[in-house]
Amino acid sequence: MPRLDNSDPRVINLFGLEYNEEDPGRTDPIDVCEVCYGNFFDDFEQVEHPPYDEQNPPYNCEYCGTVLFEIDD
Repeated sequence: MPRLDNSDPRVINLFGLEYNEEDPGRTDPIDVCEVCYGNFFDDFEQVEHPPYDEQNPPYNCEYCGTVLFEIDD
């Protein structure tokens, strides 16, 4: 699954993020499923992320809510 670059102004505006350039790690990651990425975000930059199965609780697509699993990486 794609993780969108949360420093991109389009991502900040679309998801209402409070991005701080001095501490970018405090901004929540924006993960989306492949379907939403392909339909809405395919021109957005992606960033690396850990496998979803290693996360607790599991991540969901920030756009449609689908649960993301390791097979989706």
